[in-house]
Amino acid sequence: MAKTMSIQKMQASLYLTLVLGSVALAVYFNIDDDPDHQKRSPYDIYDYRNHSCRRPCENGAPSMTCRYYFLLELYASMSTACYGCPQNKSHCSLPQCVPADGTVRGILTANRMIPGPNIFVCKGDQVEVVVDNRMGLAEGTSIHWHGMRQHGTPHMDGTNLITQCPIHSWSTMKYNFLALDSGTHFWHSHSSMQRAEGLFGGLVVRDPKDPHRHLYDEDLYEHYIILTDWTKRMSGESYAQDFHGGHTTDIHSILVNGLGKTNNNIHLPYPEFQVQPGKRFRFRMVYNGVLNCPIFVTIDDHPMLVIASDGENFEPIEVDALMIYGGERFDFILQAKENVTEVFWIRFKGHGRCLATDVFQAAVLKYEGAQLDTPQEEATFNNTIELKAKRVLNMRGGPTQKSYDIVEMNALPDNQNNDVLTAKPDKQFYISIGASEIVDARFDPPHAPSLSRKIEADVRPFNHQLNYISSRFPPSPPLFQFDSIPKDLLCNNATMARDCSQELCVCTHMLSYELGDVIELILVSYKDTLVHPMHMHGHSFYVTTMKRFGRPITVKEIKELDKKGMIPRKKSRVPRKDSVPVPEEAVTIIRFKADNPGFWLFHCHIEFHAELGMFLILKEGNTHQMPSMPEDFPSCQNWKPTKDSSPGQLSDQLGGLNRTGSHYKSSAEVMFTLGVVMICIAVVSLSLMLFVSLYKRGVIPTCKPVLLKETHSYQSI
Repeated sequence: MAKTMSIQKMQASLYLTLVLGSVALAVYFNIDDDPDHQKRSPYDIYDYRNHSCRRPCENGAPSMTCRYYFLLELYASMSTACYGCPQNKSHCSLPQCVPADGTVRGILTANRMIPGPNIFVCKGDQVEVVVDNRMGLAEGTSIHWHGMRQHGTPHMDGTNLITQCPIHSWSTMKYNFLALDSGTHFWHSHSSMQRAEGLFGGLVVRDPKDPHRHLYDEDLYEHYIILTDWTKRMSGESYAQDFHGGHTTDIHSILVNGLGKTNNNIHLPYPEFQVQPGKRFRFRMVYNGVLNCPIFVTIDDHPMLVIASDGENFEPIEVDALMIYGGERFDFILQAKENVTEVFWIRFKGHGRCLATDVFQAAVLKYEGAQLDTPQEEATFNNTIELKAKRVLNMRGGPTQKSYDIVEMNALPDNQNNDVLTAKPDKQFYISIGASEIVDARFDPPHAPSLSRKIEADVRPFNHQLNYISSRFPPSPPLFQFDSIPKDLLCNNATMARDCSQELCVCTHMLSYELGDVIELILVSYKDTLVHPMHMHGHSFYVTTMKRFGRPITVKEIKELDKKGMIPRKKSRVPRKDSVPVPEEAVTIIRFKADNPGFWLFHCHIEFHAELGMFLILKEGNTHQMPSMPEDFPSCQNWKPTKDSSPGQLSDQLGGLNRTGSHYKSSAEVMFTLGVVMICIAVVSLSLMLFVSLYKRGVIPTCKPVLLKETHSYQSI
């Protein structure tokens, strides 16, 4: 009896082992970085227009996990997916058709769209995005969530070689972060100049406690506007032409939600925004500016009630037009007219470099019931006249205009930290902003005095710098590989032993300060070149000063004026931004508290300027104060062979590398191995038990040995 009970217990244990093994395998087969794409073709892609996270954001409602899959590819505008576009305008909105400005060129896309999929979530939602890099051509990438400060998750900031290594071609990465920063934002590639080719899209975090909610009736997904400047060539070719070919790259068009036009008589449909008479609509506008092309925005016969910028609310201000720079976002309310069934132009006129080629785009504000598709008079570059706007925001107006700088906006009372605004800063950094004319060897061809060039340069490249330093990205992300970066690569104007205004200084520009410090950056644009839109990762900051001089200035002069109290600072109701246009021949002062440990990029959002080195890294706190990294987060670094390394010592194991460089196995691999081992043990054990049981019952005959007599032949048995 006891023996039978023992066998039964053994059988029960083995059955349990079999069940657990099966469960482990089931868990393995359901471990999925993107449940919607585990068992389907990666090219079966979504635009996410009907995503479940697109919902009303209500106070007290549970948060959601919002999952997305981004397929990154080298693609083409006006591809075969566009069929009869633009002759048949309905074909221009077919799935996977990217019209852009109607010209055929190479592009980079997420899910074969420009802009890429929009992410619309509620504050507190968990955002998970699997980025599948299938661009080919060995092109690595990373995705930055512009406006997300990433408190506690700096490794999700998506800044190549600052917070992560590149996502290599034919590999994936899952970004995973909490949407804590409400407002109008966007996402874009932060590798090379990929966002110039189309790798960008919308990101909105709605706040159920929006303090401006009483000012509007509708906040529609269809009223999200994302702009980008566009060239007829891919940016790598344009960059080479600018800095090696001796010719300035022309900007050819502005894309409004992916649609633009050029002067080549290609007539694409205009972007259209529908409204109902009498209602108040919230519009959200973003500028993925690539080159020096700020955009003047105005709506015919409709003022704009501007309520926020860069996700930060301020007291509403009514204007007739505004200027938007790269990286900036503006939210405004449009009051629709009563008893109107008409159409009106929304005008987007390029300034800066765009003035040379009359870059312009229009969209249509269409009232419900309107019979016409567009107004009768065409909107053009020449008939869009800035001086018609009596009140303008974020631009220097004419003598008959009332113009407002961003520093003149008044923040809402609950959006202030008076200790930061009134305290003496713990660290104060003066940063010169401008372009040096010192020759960079990268762009200086061999000199041959006796020869004449076939092509004479009509432009000579300048070095756009901060503190006269041309910054370079480090070989490893300092966020988690700081110790592997040679310290002689790091510099700032205090550590440089030479005068960088007289000779070219190239290094990894880094400023350091302690956690908890109040930081003040005094940005000195010392000559009349252009407005530099400066963007900071990891923070929004207070803009306390924007003072124009209208003549060349120096850091030394500003320091002396500051000592005399002649550089005033706004100390109450100060607006906050994360992207600020720094005017030429002016001083702009920003403040923030160092409450987000990590390594954060501060850079010009004009892509060519950042590529030339117009950026620096903010080291916030000590490395041991920074959030711990996932154990298996990919690493990268320079490598040189040593005496102890040889090809025979290299490993071909599968799997990634953890932060120490050793190989790891993923949780899925562990579960699979565990499940297989447990099932094998259970199957073998149960087979043995079955054999023993059948043998004891006599089902299996016994085999007795047969003794043979000695003969001269073998006997078969």
